[in-house]
Amino acid sequence: MGFGSDRTGHSDHVYVRRNVMRSLLVMLGIIALVLIVLGLVLKAVKWLIIIGLVALAVSIVMGWFNGRRSVR
Repeated sequence: MGFGSDRTGHSDHVYVRRNVMRSLLVMLGIIALVLIVLGLVLKAVKWLIIIGLVALAVSIVMGWFNGRRSVR
């Protein structure tokens, strides 16, 4: 066993490579999770805007009908 190895005979670069791969996989997982959540949020915002516009149109129509009824 020489310098830079443990008692199993593995050198330090094996552990560094494993740690780098593990870090890369964790980073890819985090990025994938962020993209999925961002996609879901954007889809939710789109539907909330559509629902809000429909509610606004309904309230304008209801206000117009109630206004006409009160004039009579």
